[in-house]
Parts: sequence; structure tokens; C-alpha cells
Amino acid sequence: MIAVFFDVDGGEDIQRNGPDDFYRLGIYLLYDTTQNEPEAEAATRSASDQIEEAFEKAFRSKDNSWRNIRLEYCDVMSDQALSYGNSLHFKQWRLEHISLEDDPPQALLEG
Repeated sequence: MIAVFFDVDGGEDIQRNGPDDFYRLGIYLLYDTTQNEPEAEAATRSASDQIEEAFEKAFRSKDNSWRNIRLEYCDVMSDQALSYGNSLHFKQWRLEHISLEDDPPQALLEG
């Protein structure tokens, strides 16, 4: 997987009113077509399945209603399928700036 893009509420800024007024989230997972494309696609599809399952467990209640966040889709796309213009409409998840500090040691988040 080479990139993760988010579409939150269709790009609209919506005021929330409690946990039943959930964010609508769409996710695009992009895989690299230049190196072992079938394996990259399969691994990204597996990640998509895991993400969907995690959102179901975390944000869907026993009565089948969503709370806080509603995952509308988690789509897999090749890097060839997403145009630059389309990518401008999404928020990209970037973590390059996050690192562990040595002094003082920082605690890791528990999963």
C-alpha cells in the first residue's frame, strides 16, 4: 500500500450534535502497480477487509446503528486509477512527521 486517502463528509464542514450524528467516512487504499501488482493488490484488499471489520467493531452498535463515525466505504485502487485531480478532493493520511523521541522516552499507544 502506497497511500491512504480519506473523504470525510464529502468535503463539507458539518457541525456535530452527539454520537448519533456521525462523521461519514470513505477510505481509498492505493497500491503500487510497478512491483508485483497481484500481490500488492491482494495485500491491500486484505487491509481493506481488516479496516472494515475494525470500524464495525468500534463504531457499530448491537442494534446495527453507527455511532461517532460511519464507514461508508474502504475501496482499493491502483496507483494508475486515481488521477491527480481526484486526489485533491481527499485528505491524505501522512505520518512521516511522527517518530519516537529518545529523550525522554515516549510511551507507545496500547492497541
